[in-house]
Amino acid sequence: MASTKFVRDLSKAFEKIKKEERWAIADTLTAVGKEAVAELQKEVQRVFDRPSPFIIKGFYSTRATERRLRI
Repeated sequence: MASTKFVRDLSKAFEKIKKEERWAIADTLTAVGKEAVAELQKEVQRVFDRPSPFIIKGFYSTRATERRLRI
C-alpha cells in the first residue's frame, strides 16, 4: 500500500509539471506570435509598393502568460 507521504509528493510533482506545462505553452505561443508578426511585415513589403514604416510596423502580438494563454 502506498504511503501517505508518497502520494503527497506525487501530487506535488504533478502540480509542478502542470505549472511548467502552462509556462511552456505560453512561451511557445509568444514565439509563434513574434514569428507571425515578422512574416506579416515581410509580406507587406512584398505586396505593397513602397509601404510606409507606419504600415510595416502596424502588426503586433502580445506576450502570452500562464494565466492568459493567447497572443
